[in-house]
Formats: sequence, structure tokens, C-alpha cells
Amino acid sequence: MRLISELRHRARHVVGPFLGICAAAYFAYHAIQGDRGLMA
Repeated sequence: MRLISELRHRARHVVGPFLGICAAAYFAYHAIQGDRGLMA
């Protein structure tokens, strides 16, 4: 049981920043390559 608890605890600290980085990368990509991005 301790292993599962430890994994949940670590996952909470990893998931938030990971989702934030993914969202920032998504918007940065579309800001450059999108229909109205810098390359258009």
C-alpha cells in the first residue's frame, strides 16, 4: 500500500507542471505555425 501512496503523491507533483508545459508548447506552436501565426 505504501508504494501506491508514494506513486500518487509523486504523480500529483508531476502532472500539473507537465500539463502546463504541454499547453505552453501547444500555444507557442500555433502562434508560429498557425493560420495567423508568424510564418503566415
